[in-house]
Amino acid sequence: MADQQLAQLTPVAIQQPIGTKRIPIVNDLWLICKKITKVVQNTSYSSAWVESRHFGKVTGTCIFDRAGTLKIEQSNDGYNVDYTTSIVTAISTTDAFSVELVCPFVRITWTNGNVGDTGTHKLYAYLKVV
Repeated sequence: MADQQLAQLTPVAIQQPIGTKRIPIVNDLWLICKKITKVVQNTSYSSAWVESRHFGKVTGTCIFDRAGTLKIEQSNDGYNVDYTTSIVTAISTTDAFSVELVCPFVRITWTNGNVGDTGTHKLYAYLKVV
């Protein structure tokens, strides 16, 4: 595992309107992927492998102004892909996903299947305790 890149988990701070009582809306949500820069035509973006053994789902949203494919890739060793969930993303349509985790490592990949770089590009993925 020395050759692989494992990402660090970042806890998500619960956002509350000013002047309201603080009530947790989402418990144990950890940011694992934030992609807000362009993806060049006919290339892919892949997050680092993240250890996910204490979580039950990976959830998130994405919007790109190019058609493509979002993949939630899972691995038993943090190096080889053992299970993949693929979601076709439409042009300029926000897609949401929630995928059950069956392996102890996960990464997110989005492939720009269109001619042209992305102008709109937002991808957020979170690990969630279930």
